[in-house]
Order: sequence, then C-alpha cells, then structure tokens
Amino acid sequence: MTILRTVNSLCKSIQSQPFRKNIQKVFYDLETTGREISMGSIASVLNRQFLGYLVANQEAIRQRRTQNILVDIGLLSPEELALLEKSHKFLLMLNERLYVLENLLPNACKSISPYSDYKYDCTTSITDDFNLEEISSSLDDLHPHFINHPSINVIRDCISRLSGTESIEEDTFVEHVIYYRKKVIEHSLSNLPSGLEVELFNRRDPLIIYMGKLIRSLIVLRDSIHNVNQFLYQAIRYTKPLILSRENVFSFDGLNHNWLGEIFYLSVQPVAKEMYSRPGDVAIVSLKMENSIKDGFYRIEKIDGTDSSDFGLSMRFGLRSIDENMICYPQLLS
Repeated sequence: MTILRTVNSLCKSIQSQPFRKNIQKVFYDLETTGREISMGSIASVLNRQFLGYLVANQEAIRQRRTQNILVDIGLLSPEELALLEKSHKFLLMLNERLYVLENLLPNACKSISPYSDYKYDCTTSITDDFNLEEISSSLDDLHPHFINHPSINVIRDCISRLSGTESIEEDTFVEHVIYYRKKVIEHSLSNLPSGLEVELFNRRDPLIIYMGKLIRSLIVLRDSIHNVNQFLYQAIRYTKPLILSRENVFSFDGLNHNWLGEIFYLSVQPVAKEMYSRPGDVAIVSLKMENSIKDGFYRIEKIDGTDSSDFGLSMRFGLRSIDENMICYPQLLS
C-alpha cells in the first residue's frame, strides 16, 4: 500500500469520527455570520489548515488590544476556539508519527514540520471526542511508508557526502527549509530565478551541491507531510471531497511545463463547493481524459477569478499532480 492509499484509508476512518460534525458546524457558523470572508482569506494565505484560523483569531485579538483595527475580522467564540485548537492538536499529533529523521538527521526534525514557521500555543487538550484507537491501525501503516519516502534515500546520501563537515544547528536547518520552501512556492508557477537556481542547484562546489540537495529533499519531505495534513483537514471539514468531473469542467485548457514539472489548467463551472476552493486545496480529477490529464489527486496551485462565459460563471484552476508518495515537486529530488 502506498502513502496515498494509506492516507485515503485514514480519511475514511476520520469521516466516521463524532467530532467531525462539531467542526463542520464551526465552519458553517463562520460562513453564516460572515466571519469566513475575513478569517478565511487570512487562513488561505497562511495555508496551514486549522492553524490558519487560529492565527487569524490571534491577530484579531491583538488588533483589538492595540486598537489598531484595520478590518474587523470577528472573533471565534470560546467553544469554536476550543474545537479548532483540538483539531490542530490532532493534526500535530498525527504529524509526530511522520517525523522520521530522529536517527538520521536529528538537527533537522523540526524543519519538516509544516507548522514550524508559526508559533501558536494550544491551551485546549484533545478529549475523548477524538477516538484515536479507531484510526491507530492506519497511523501505524503510515509511519513505515514515510521511513521509505523517496526523499529519505537522498537525505541519507547527502549526509554521507557531508560527513566531517561543520554540523548545522537545528535553528539554521529550520530557517533554510522554511526560507527555500517559501521561494519554491513563490516561483512554482513561473521560471526559476537565476539567483535561486545557483543557491539550490549549484553544480560546482561539492559542499554546496549536497547541501542544496539536502535542503531540497527536506522541502519535499515537509511538503508531503503538508499534503497529508491537507487531506485530513478536508476530510474533517467537508462532507464530500471536491471532484472535478464532466459535470462541472467544461474545458481542458492545456498544460504548462516549468522547472517543477507540469501544471494542468481546467475551466470549471462553479457550484457551491468550487466557489469556496482555495489554492492549496486537494481536488479529485475524474474526467476520463487520459491523453490530456490523468484521473487522480491534484493540488490546486492557482485559481483565476470568476468570469462570465457562454457557460455562465467560470473559474480557471491550475493543478499539480500529487503522486503516490504525496509528492508535488519530484524535480527537487533530482
């Protein structure tokens, strides 16, 4: 079984959890009270699942204390805050099963946490609402898959090549991975700037070659864990997954190749679920168009604004494939 299939099994287990309905009610209330517009836009920029809403709420509290209110975001109620904190802690706990660098590269453990660039102290503890026993078998299956993740062999090779060189402090690892992942995301739809290419893909200095390769591999591993989090977040938040099929897709607009691989473009006639989609969300493509775009799981990299067309309202999605190891950027391992 692959990482992707194991995560799908985990999502199905989560969908039967009783706490899920309570979380969905929180988001329903955010939408009906108008708070989703402001809070959701901040959370979308952060792209950190439940943590995005917690940080947005924290920022709203800070603005009110300093009386520097640019836009009144609206606050979470104590009950909503507790539920979102529990959900974030739930993902943190699952992530801890996937931090597989303890014996390989201990100084880099924090660097692969998708949440390491945001500090948030959860005061709420996970309660019995989260029945962890029911999903423990899927979790146990997921850990060995990450031990054999394609990035691990590259990391192991880089470590052997760099042995004897000056060790890197943990904070430096975290800073490097956060900084360069941000740059990768920033230029994921464009060409690779020459300066960034020299830093990440240096071909001359042996030390820099393997240090760059190590950083790229850690970014890939971190991104895979991020994708796992996104799958689980959507399984908790939404009743059904976002499916792009012949029912809502009216044209395949081709694909572009760049330094990170292929980006597929689809024009979609949005119904309610598509309207709420954001970059970073996972979508299932089911079009039976194997010569153009294969069916499977994709991450939404870009959404062009809603326009009017002969088909009514339309949205254009830029998609990047998620492979069996939850990788979107395999080129970084080369």
